[in-house]
Amino acid sequence: MLKKIKFNENLNKSVFIIFLLTLSRIVPHEPNFTPIISFAVMGYIFFHDTFKKIFIVLISMFISDLIIGTHSIMIFVYISIVIISFLSNKKNYIFMLIISPLIFFIISNFGVWILSETYPKNLSGITTCYILAIPFLKNTFVSTIFYGFIILLFSKHLQTTRKKNTSSFT
Repeated sequence: MLKKIKFNENLNKSVFIIFLLTLSRIVPHEPNFTPIISFAVMGYIFFHDTFKKIFIVLISMFISDLIIGTHSIMIFVYISIVIISFLSNKKNYIFMLIISPLIFFIISNFGVWILSETYPKNLSGITTCYILAIPFLKNTFVSTIFYGFIILLFSKHLQTTRKKNTSSFT
């Protein structure tokens, strides 16, 4: 019975987080201002299993991409999120909140450069691609820090609530 309750709680939590992450991408927002990267970094707070954290983020992105539209660089975006998720843990989350937007920027814009016809396939083309993407890096950085802080506050609230609930039964 306890296993069934735990399974239902984890399923409910997973579905709720998928819903929130998906919603964050489909409601109007500034470009690249979503909690996706923050969750890739700090999802360990909710799920101790790295693969579950990655699955939650990727399924959220896939569902929202089906709604807002797919694009040719999706694989680069998804790969960057997987790399960020694997590199992140509770010991390095502050560092990863700062460096993850740069990882995302480098990988996703490499995809833009390599797959689009917009930029010539030379040093000048890739340089131009990265320079023109700097405003998106700013939004990604600010949103990652912002949502990382929100996730951290929420986790502290959860810990406090759990301690109160646990102590009330003793």
